[in-house]
Amino acid sequence: MDVAELKITLDKEGVDPIYYSLNGSTKRAWIGADILEQKEDGWVVYFSERGMTSNLKKYASEDEACKDILERLLSDPITKVFTPKKRGFRGWFEKYWPF
Repeated sequence: MDVAELKITLDKEGVDPIYYSLNGSTKRAWIGADILEQKEDGWVVYFSERGMTSNLKKYASEDEACKDILERLLSDPITKVFTPKKRGFRGWFEKYWPF
């Protein structure tokens, strides 16, 4: 699996893009995001929130890194609770506390 295939799979599974980055950017990480980043010596996957990094794992191959971040995102129920019309936190909020 490569990054392009990963993106297609995440979209198909309904994972909200606010919860991940596939290019190493941590702009959205103030709410908490899983990050996939290519380094000179391989790939890293980690969770970033408000400037803090945790659960960092290094991989030699793109395939291994993509499989790890996919597993992380699919195992977290919060990342998948939106419909195409209601995404992210608002979709989750309205699902559990309708107003």
